[in-house]
Amino acid sequence: MSTPEQFDRELRQQYQHDQALHPLPQQVHRAIRQATARQRAAGKVRNWRFSWRSAQLAVCSALLLVMAYLLQLPQPATTQYYQVLLSHNEQYRQVQQHSVSTQTAADTNATEYQQYIASTQHTEQFHRQVGLLRQQQQEWQISVCNDLLLTIDTQLLAQLAVPKAVRQPQPPQWVEFISNSRGQLVAIQPATQALLCPHS
Repeated sequence: MSTPEQFDRELRQQYQHDQALHPLPQQVHRAIRQATARQRAAGKVRNWRFSWRSAQLAVCSALLLVMAYLLQLPQPATTQYYQVLLSHNEQYRQVQQHSVSTQTAADTNATEYQQYIASTQHTEQFHRQVGLLRQQQQEWQISVCNDLLLTIDTQLLAQLAVPKAVRQPQPPQWVEFISNSRGQLVAIQPATQALLCPHS
């Protein structure tokens, strides 16, 4: 019985003997070498294409991550200002259009309302009037007899101190509106009594 080393040696000798008896034709040998060379070249091109595509994918992924990060950053808040435009009308002595704008400067109304609540002895800073509130499609209107018509855009109304009972769409109702010394609305609340107009 032979050992594994002897068996391996005998097998190699037999392979060399068979190889010597049946040599590979030169054409076949050349064709195999050329095919092998082509496969290696094609593999390199495929590897290069794969590497290029992988690089493109990595760059696109990085850009998407940067864009997602930038979109998650808090956007600078656009500063909104209170704007009052005055005009005249045949029916009213004065028409005031109250709206939110980015063109003129003003203070925030929430702070003013807190000041109004806190300062009972300084009520001369604030003016209280009673008027009839109506809801239009894009705005709200408060009319004080034939003297004054205020139009308030919905964006501004959302920032004012207004109870839910006033905000809900309903038929015209009497409200008390408070404005500061600059004529800007601070709050709107239900009126305790209706206004008696001398002209009606």
